[in-house]
Amino acid sequence: QQQQQQQQQQQHVQELEMENLRTRTRSTNGSGARCNNSSASKSSQSRINQGASMLAVMSSSKASPSKVRNIVQRFIEIFSVALITGNVCMLWVQLQYEGHMAGVGLGAALPDTWPPLDGFFLAIEHIFNVLFLLELGTRLYLQRSELFFRDGRLDKLNIFDAALVICTSLDLYLLRPISDSQVLSLSVFRLLRFVRFARSLRVASSLHFLVTLRLMINAIGASFNSLFWSAVLLLGVMIMAALVICQSLQGVLADSDSAIAPKTRTWIYMHYGTPIRAIWSIFEFTFGGGLKNQSRKLVEEVSNWYAVFFSAYVFLVMFALFRII
Repeated sequence: QQQQQQQQQQQHVQELEMENLRTRTRSTNGSGARCNNSSASKSSQSRINQGASMLAVMSSSKASPSKVRNIVQRFIEIFSVALITGNVCMLWVQLQYEGHMAGVGLGAALPDTWPPLDGFFLAIEHIFNVLFLLELGTRLYLQRSELFFRDGRLDKLNIFDAALVICTSLDLYLLRPISDSQVLSLSVFRLLRFVRFARSLRVASSLHFLVTLRLMINAIGASFNSLFWSAVLLLGVMIMAALVICQSLQGVLADSDSAIAPKTRTWIYMHYGTPIRAIWSIFEFTFGGGLKNQSRKLVEEVSNWYAVFFSAYVFLVMFALFRII
């Protein structure tokens, strides 16, 4: 029995040792598999990082021309604003000079105040026109069709810009030599000369970096529809008022035996004798003030009832309607 017990104990110890050995082998295999998996994941992660770095290099190499183009376009915008500002300043000086010379011809201004500057202004105009042509050519080279078609729509400001440069070049290099040589009468085409005064409007298309001012311009453009119908309503009210006052004064003008002085009747005709004169007088005191000068003679020398008419107009139009608009 003792021998049997010893043998059973030995078998039990052997079984425990075998179980421990199996457990060790399993743990060893698991750690090896985990090591292999971690090494594989590390290698795959390194490959992914290498691919991402290569893609970043490729994208940066592709994006570098677009960055350069954006920098050049920004410089062109700044140059355009400076060019337009200089052109407007020179136009101001030129008009001042031409107005003074016209005053000298009428005897209303002193001569010899300005030196002769006709050739200087002509040379300056040629220089500005060449610079505008270079600017337009640079924009065409950089943007090509995107200059006039952006996001599937026409860019009206750029089209206006190009047409303006072409018209000023046509005026400077074609129309003026022909008109100076008196070969052809170009009285109709001379209207194109007025487009050079619209160069100051080009500043609206070059204000991409002036955010606040551009927001104001966009707000004005968005409210144009409401502004238009408000002007139509106000014009209708002014026309009705002009017809009323013109019709009421026709009897005074037609009555030659009226007790109203001829000088007052002449004044009435000059201000309210026809619908055009009446609406112009109403337009003047509606937007420019001067109601006293336009209404005092009617109230004091024609009829006191015109005080009711002008009071109602001031309250309903110049106060209530203007506040609503």
